[in-house]
Order: sequence, then C-alpha cells, then structure tokens
Amino acid sequence: ESSTMRKQTLIGAAMASVVSFSRRFSFSGEEADARPGAVVESPMPVPELDEIEFESPALRSVEDSLDTARLIVNEQFERASAYVDRYGHDLKEEQRHMLHSWRQAAKKEAQPGGDVHAAPAMAAKALFVDALTQAVDSWAEYSPEIANVFVSPQNMLTAVVTSSNASTLTTLRECLSVPDSKWLMMFLRLSGTNMLMRVLSQLLDHGVCDTDALQETLSCLRALMNTQ
Repeated sequence: ESSTMRKQTLIGAAMASVVSFSRRFSFSGEEADARPGAVVESPMPVPELDEIEFESPALRSVEDSLDTARLIVNEQFERASAYVDRYGHDLKEEQRHMLHSWRQAAKKEAQPGGDVHAAPAMAAKALFVDALTQAVDSWAEYSPEIANVFVSPQNMLTAVVTSSNASTLTTLRECLSVPDSKWLMMFLRLSGTNMLMRVLSQLLDHGVCDTDALQETLSCLRALMNTQ
C-alpha cells in the first residue's frame, strides 16, 4: 500500500513538473515532441521595427558556431583542470610537466590585458585537455561502477539515453546541481532538457515500474529549474 501511495505521489509530481516546464521553457522543433499535449510552444512576441537587427544569417551562424566551440573548449578545460588538481599526483612526472606547461600557457592569455578567447589561449586549453586524455583516456567517461564527477556532458547524455536507471540519473543530478557551470550550459546546448522530458514521458507511459528512476528524473528537472 505504501508503495502504491509513493507511486501515485511521484506521478502527481511528474505531471506538475511537465506543466511547470511547459510554462517556463519554450520548446520548438524536435523538442516540441517531448510530450505531446503537455509541452506547449510559447508564442513569440512580434518585435518593433527598430528592435530588429539587420545582419547576415550566415554571419550569425558563424558567430554561434564560434561561441559553441569556445564553450566546448572552456568547459573541457575547467573540468580537466579540476581532475588534474585532484588526481594529478597519480600521473607520471613528464605528464604532470606537460600539463603544467599547457595550463600556464592558457592562463597567461587570461591575465589583465589578455584575451581569454584569443586563439593561443584556446589552443593551449585544447592541448591541455588532449594531454590529459592521452595520459588517462577514461577520465571523462561515465561508469556505473565508479562515481565520476568529471564525466563530460556528452558522455552523461549518452549514458542516460542508453540506460535511464536511478544510478545514472543520480549522477546526472549531481552534475546539474553545480550552479553557474559551463557543464550545465553544454548540457542545455545538447538538448538535455528535451532528453529529460523524453525520459519522464517514457517512465509515465510504461506505468512507472521504476519509482526510483522517476524520483531521480524529477530531481534532475528541479535541479535544472533551480540553476536557470
């Protein structure tokens, strides 16, 4: 009886989350199919003539691509730096020296008067990440046996899509709970919100056999809303 009550409570919370998300987020295109009838596309306001920016769509596309590329490199660099800070003592001396050199090169460009997005800084950050990956090729992977707080957004999404169980969703919730993180920004760029809504929809459609997974999915959605 208690199990039935818990299931009913979670289903009620799930439906409330769907309604809340439909009001807070505007879905379009593929994301509109996350839960038919539950997620409603918000009407876009009609801009005034003097509010319209007349610029080339191609130029905007290039700028968006550059912004995404910078976000990817910066997110990987921050996560790799945190990994080295925690586990750097396990690496070989020459590996630590190489990583230190690339990190210093990246930080040099970020000093006052330097451009953090300059090509040399971005290249140094990318080479720092590459050096770490050559030293520890599994540092950013997801493993159900080991809690890896350094898992990449891409690998975390793949893990959730492959197996939407409570353990995987718990790791995702922990990653989403870090405020103002580039990890979260990458997660959103990769349509992570849409993925979570699909997981929620599948759990509800299948009769909520796994109440723990449903609860963790709701916790992920709450974490997303708290960090927006």
